[in-house]
Amino acid sequence: MTRRRPSRHWPGGSPPGWRRIRAAVLDRDRHRCRIQGPTCTAIATQVHHLGSRHTTGDNPKHLVSACAACNAAIGDPTRGDPAPRPTHWWNTPTQSPQIESPGSPYPPHQGNPENPSGAK
Repeated sequence: MTRRRPSRHWPGGSPPGWRRIRAAVLDRDRHRCRIQGPTCTAIATQVHHLGSRHTTGDNPKHLVSACAACNAAIGDPTRGDPAPRPTHWWNTPTQSPQIESPGSPYPPHQGNPENPSGAK
């Protein structure tokens, strides 16, 4: 059994599939930072997602090698994205079930917005 390496993003260590993709991207870019920011160290030790991992996945054509300084400077490529929209009415914050108790800071449950009377 292969031991996983510790990672701050994966508490149990990065999965083997990601390690293979990461190694392939670093080899493709010859371990040279492709971002070339103002604090670049030129030696790539990390892989940066060019877009949201949710939309581009771990496809190597959407990944580039980066030094730690450039990767940290760029940060999360999704930070400017709007929050994901709920897919169902029961996932919306105003429709989530609330437990009513005296002194509760939460408003009482509002019900289904598509059927406010609760009729079947």
